[in-house]
Amino acid sequence: MSRTNAISFVGIALSLFAAPVAAQTGDATRGLAIARTSCSSCHAIAKGVMDSPVARAPSFAKLANMPGMTRTALDVGLHTTHPKMPNFVVTDAEIDDLSAYLASIKD
Repeated sequence: MSRTNAISFVGIALSLFAAPVAAQTGDATRGLAIARTSCSSCHAIAKGVMDSPVARAPSFAKLANMPGMTRTALDVGLHTTHPKMPNFVVTDAEIDDLSAYLASIKD
């Protein structure tokens, strides 16, 4: 899948879920801890930081503010193979926590 197709696919998947990231049941502090250990080598994870260590990896700030970013959209994104992105095994609780963290850094 080309980079453009992958970005388009993610955008379409996210747009299917129009509700904003909010009122999640997870813990944002745990979500940040998960992001630090599992995501920060490629993604910028801090609020307002837009430049990720890997240029093609969107920052968490960008992800948090994407229209349609929901817990379900995050779940789909984490379970969809992306070029150069490792396949993660994440629990429902970890997805809740990551989703809560994204909601906490949303503008």
